[in-house]
Amino acid sequence: FIKPRSTGMLHKDGIEFRYTAASILIACAKSDMDRDPQEENVIRQILKDAFEIPDGVIDRLIEVGE
Repeated sequence: FIKPRSTGMLHKDGIEFRYTAASILIACAKSDMDRDPQEENVIRQILKDAFEIPDGVIDRLIEVGE
């Protein structure tokens, strides 16, 4: 769902990098097959604070991760 820029390189400050890192974090959290609302809240806060990802995008990333 994330199309890299024409250079094919991800830059650590770029949106592609942030969304890819967020997707990996969400996938790792779901790997234990245990849905914990507290864990999801912590992940949401990390994504907001560390990656400055808006709530709507976080919702979509979690939805895709499901």
